[in-house]
Amino acid sequence: MQAGQPSNCRHTRAIAQVSRFVTSEYPQLANTESAGPMTIPYFGGSSFAFLPLQNITSNYQAIIASASLTNTTSLLPPNTDHTLLSGYQAQIDILLDLYKSPHAAVEEIAWEGGNTVCVAMIRPLSRGSILINTTDPTKPPVLDFGTFSHQTDLEVAT
Repeated sequence: MQAGQPSNCRHTRAIAQVSRFVTSEYPQLANTESAGPMTIPYFGGSSFAFLPLQNITSNYQAIIASASLTNTTSLLPPNTDHTLLSGYQAQIDILLDLYKSPHAAVEEIAWEGGNTVCVAMIRPLSRGSILINTTDPTKPPVLDFGTFSHQTDLEVAT
């Protein structure tokens, strides 16, 4: 076998077949039948924006200042181990440094050409928890997604 040559010829052939299908048959299917996975990019467009906090709101400095004053201990379940609390606070400190940057996105906005725009938090400050149901260990665990438990996430999202 020569240097730089794939070790698995079957793998190489499969990639070539997929590549041919994607470059020739998908676009044809989209153009002739308005169907298939290429339909939205061909007919409706796909637009994405990854926005830093400074591009979302002019109030970004106040949001960061307020977030840095939040008592993170109150956001996690009672009796959370101190090492987890320390780790959570370290995550918050790192994330708030990223929030200050004009080069680090905090939100993703996607538009697929329709009448719906999706907004996703990329770096939320909220954290959830999974707890064992101590009253009956055969039951499923207690899940708390913690969505918007950190007030800053709600401020960034709205």
